[in-house]
Amino acid sequence: MNERLPNGDNEFGQEHLRLMMTCAEICQTCANFMISGSEQHALICGVCAEICRRCASNCQKVGGLEDCVQACEVCAFHCERLAAK
Repeated sequence: MNERLPNGDNEFGQEHLRLMMTCAEICQTCANFMISGSEQHALICGVCAEICRRCASNCQKVGGLEDCVQACEVCAFHCERLAAK
């Protein structure tokens, strides 16, 4: 994929897409751990929160992805709370 961001930054664009896919995957994994009642869900929630924060930050840099920024920040907030339990 050779998508370019609005600023023409191809390398950042590819890295950002990978981060977004990683974020979606860890969120799904986190949900699966919670649904299954895994005792390790707090560990996964901590990782999920970190990745969601990074994704929100990158989406903010890209611009025009406010829905993604908000969703990632909300997810990170709740995952941080679950990780602290």
